[in-house]
Amino acid sequence: MFLVRFTIHLTTLIIRTHIGLRRSKKFAAQYLHELESRFNGKFDDNILNKVIKWNSILQHFVCNSFSGLYGRANSAVEEERNLVYFTTTALYDEIIDTKSLPVDELDELFYHPEKAVAKNFEQTVLLHLHLQLLNQVDDKEEYWTVITNIHTAQKDSIKQFDATTNDKELLSITQRKGGYSLLMCRHYLDLPKSKEIDTCWYMLGSVIQMTNDLYDMYKDVQAGIETFATRAKKSTELASIYINQANQLFESIGKLPFSAKKRNKLLTTLSAIPSFGYIALEKLKKLQGNASELPPIHSMERKKLIIDMEQPKNLIRLIKYSYQLTKQHKSI
Repeated sequence: MFLVRFTIHLTTLIIRTHIGLRRSKKFAAQYLHELESRFNGKFDDNILNKVIKWNSILQHFVCNSFSGLYGRANSAVEEERNLVYFTTTALYDEIIDTKSLPVDELDELFYHPEKAVAKNFEQTVLLHLHLQLLNQVDDKEEYWTVITNIHTAQKDSIKQFDATTNDKELLSITQRKGGYSLLMCRHYLDLPKSKEIDTCWYMLGSVIQMTNDLYDMYKDVQAGIETFATRAKKSTELASIYINQANQLFESIGKLPFSAKKRNKLLTTLSAIPSFGYIALEKLKKLQGNASELPPIHSMERKKLIIDMEQPKNLIRLIKYSYQLTKQHKSI
């Protein structure tokens, strides 16, 4: 019976997401091009693609899922707010990654956008959208707390270029970057406040960022970036750290103040996200084989670390892990 319910829900989700992704991608592209016209500039293709892709996925897999707890889908206004957020995030990440602003000017831009002076097209758009969101959120005090936490985590991420940064701090940076980044999205939905839901958003964001680290190992090594994934010596170490974080997510879903039926529906949807991580862990376990440690990450070829999720075998693994995790952690 559970397998039937899982299959029906997953099939419905895939169909609905496929239809919704096309619509939201079109909307995002149009919105970004309007910003280019309004502020007389042009986004880098990487920023355009990043915003269009991740906004579409998070809208349907995450934002609509949490709104669904209250029996509704996201409104057009809520969808636009999240698109604005993903655009500001992409622009902000670009500044952090390229170190194009000194810390004091970055603080001014983030904490005092009404006073900050933009130096180029990207900063002009970032300031405009940052102020737009500040004027729209209801709980400004709590929103500023989240902003401060994510800004601190992003500045701390500079330590990921330092080989002397200890493992505990690297993991904390990853968890905080992902957790607070996603928690910001909660403020763009017109839903009742709930500490339990906030915890769930944070835990999900941490899992997402940790999953990204598992999939970006080759790229991060080439860029000289230290993460919990590139630092680990054994596949069992990585599995222990990741599964612990995933379990915290599942526990937070189980504590949500909703019926078991609604919690299980959310669990079925969100279980796909850590399932990506389980696929990466499986690959790393095979790479280690019977050896006592993983091969040196810095010397591994790209093809050994890259996971092609378009391959049918990996899609089957995704469904398998999603089913297993949902069954294991479902509410009774």
